[in-house]
Amino acid sequence: MAKEHGLYIPDLDYVSDLGGLVGYLGEKVGTGNACLYCNKIFRDAEAVANHMRSLSHAKLKYDDDDLDEYEEFYDFSKTWEGVEGESEFDENEDITPEQQQQLILKSGKGIVDIDDDGYSLTLANGKRIGHRDLAVFYKQNFSSIARRDPETTKAVLNKYKALGWKTKVSDKQRIAQRHQQRKYFTEQMQVGVKSNRLQKYFREQVLY
Repeated sequence: MAKEHGLYIPDLDYVSDLGGLVGYLGEKVGTGNACLYCNKIFRDAEAVANHMRSLSHAKLKYDDDDLDEYEEFYDFSKTWEGVEGESEFDENEDITPEQQQQLILKSGKGIVDIDDDGYSLTLANGKRIGHRDLAVFYKQNFSSIARRDPETTKAVLNKYKALGWKTKVSDKQRIAQRHQQRKYFTEQMQVGVKSNRLQKYFREQVLY
């Protein structure tokens, strides 16, 4: 399956029942008509296969929230071997994933430093791992914004205006412009009326 479909089984060293896991995956696709990764249901197995090939979904969704689906096929007890001293948890007691992480850290196999905020780990090689709840912040990409010289910006705007480019006018500016134009036309009309009153329309008739 790995060579033909590119199926990748995570943590293969800790799989306790490989045949059962492969059989379960086959039933999920062939009988349930469900995608292995996104769990989307299709009308038949062929449609599922086409979907998984086109979106590269021939893989398991192996997040913390999805581990329960494959829990019966894995055995992580090997990771607890070599823990120095007695465990603070009873062997017959069900432990949480957080308690499992504490056991792994105490075993010396995972040398990490947990930051005070509790949302990031610093590995031995210096790399930092952030919590997935903060992934939305880690994925942000801020483009650098160059500072523009005000004089240069003003000169460019003047060139645009000379070519007939107009900026967006607000409602207040539009009202002020109309008021100014109305005032200008009124003054011109008054000047014209006064000029007409001074002109003589009739000349004296002179008999020759």
